[in-house]
Amino acid sequence: MFRIIILSLVTSFALHAQAHAQSLSDVKLPAFTNSEVVDLGKYQDQTVIINFFASWCTACIKELPELEAIKKAHPKAIFIAINAGEKPVLVKKFLAKYPFSYQVLLDPSKSVSTKWGIEELPRTLVFKAGKLIYNEHIPPRASLLNNL
Repeated sequence: MFRIIILSLVTSFALHAQAHAQSLSDVKLPAFTNSEVVDLGKYQDQTVIINFFASWCTACIKELPELEAIKKAHPKAIFIAINAGEKPVLVKKFLAKYPFSYQVLLDPSKSVSTKWGIEELPRTLVFKAGKLIYNEHIPPRASLLNNL
């Protein structure tokens, strides 16, 4: 009975999260490095791995080597980090200490985080051909990514 309850809760959470993050279209965020606004819709036909992070998030720091290894193993995938709600000065300090080898976008008002139901950090999403196939608080395992 306990397993059924847990499975039901996990399934419910997963469906709730997927209902929020079904599409990259209509998502535009400023790039950290310049004033360019990046339209995620341009990646609809590709594999996109998005990681939400914040400078105060110790789990975000711990997963950086794993994310970098995934990026290296899957060079055709688009990797994007999205900072959830912090001022650029904090992001700058964080990136000086923990540089990412992929593009960093800012979600200063957490509008995308809210739209996609991101309630905890870190959070990694994987989109394949515009469809959400992964939404978890840890990076995806090789078994999922090997099929990309």
